[in-house]
Amino acid sequence: MNRDRLTRRSTLTLLAGSALTLPTHGWGQGGSGIGGTGIYGLIEGFSSIWVNDVRIEIPNTATITLNGRPASESELSLGQTVAVEAVQAADGTFTASRIDATFALLGPISQIGKSQGLWILKVLGQYVILPSFTETMTLRSGDWVVVTGLRDHRGIIQAANVQQTTSREAIVTGPVTRNGRVAGVPVVLLDGVQLYANTRATVRGYLAPEAAPRLAVREAVTT
Repeated sequence: MNRDRLTRRSTLTLLAGSALTLPTHGWGQGGSGIGGTGIYGLIEGFSSIWVNDVRIEIPNTATITLNGRPASESELSLGQTVAVEAVQAADGTFTASRIDATFALLGPISQIGKSQGLWILKVLGQYVILPSFTETMTLRSGDWVVVTGLRDHRGIIQAANVQQTTSREAIVTGPVTRNGRVAGVPVVLLDGVQLYANTRATVRGYLAPEAAPRLAVREAVTT
């Protein structure tokens, strides 16, 4: 699948609509929207096309991160989840001061199936539903993939983009629960790493050599 790029001074278009809410049910993210302190949603386009009346200009001064690490604008792509700090001008235009982008998942595929005409992957124990326009499946079990999209109220990822990767460092983004999981994935925290229940975090690390996926986290960022 293609990874369309942004160009400097371009416009970031988000799929957004309802009021911004933090996760309250299951592992879902509660959709996307506009809050009093920022904008949260999926990158849906990079042109002057309006989506739900949300369009964001990106100046040279904007701070950009990807999965908690400093990034450039060229690393932003369609389907990534972003939290944007922005200022709204009198004409309604939003200008970003900070953009924090994340993947939903990065890891190996353990199962591939089809239900009601839709392809479904299992990655790190998480179910991922591919877009309805995905007609053919070129991925195989064991392939490592980057998944972007949003979780629904069941914790299932409605993927915007799935792309094969050579990385072998797993990434999970989602709610942190008291039983030591991130978006349902069991994690083991390495020295110095901290996570806090009832927050949302992006964690990265390596898979423990076990039958069930468990992530040895060496880096964690609250998002």
